Amino acid sequence: MAFGKGAQPLTLMASLGVTGDPRVKPGAPIVEPWRQAGGTIELYTLQLKQGKDEMASAQATLALNGARRLIGAGTLNSPCPQQALTLVGVPVDAAPPGHHEHPIALPLRLEDGALVLDARQLPISGAPVRNPAQPCPVLRR
Repeated sequence: MAFGKGAQPLTLMASLGVTGDPRVKPGAPIVEPWRQAGGTIELYTLQLKQGKDEMASAQATLALNGARRLIGAGTLNSPCPQQALTLVGVPVDAAPPGHHEHPIALPLRLEDGALVLDARQLPISGAPVRNPAQPCPVLRR
């Protein structure tokens, strides 16, 4: 997928694992025993790149609640906070544009199947920008 005329393609890569041992008989339902046994999905790495530039990465631990809705917690990292947060619908007008020298980390939660990010926790004031003349990619359809 590419956004904008002449834009580099977007690539999404993930590495994950599943924990939990529900001890069920072959052919028996597995989701509820797995959930009750404390089963989790470990998102070791999720990376979004545009061309060769990393736009965002995330790590998280996910599970199902009693209503079988996705819950969990993790971290979203990005050297481009405006673009990364725009992807998940969080307005960050105060975030400076451009590639930051060190990726900015933001805690994320999944509650009842919804992604929750608190932009107020974003430590961007005074964050060094690597190259303000070379901004992060602009995402447009």
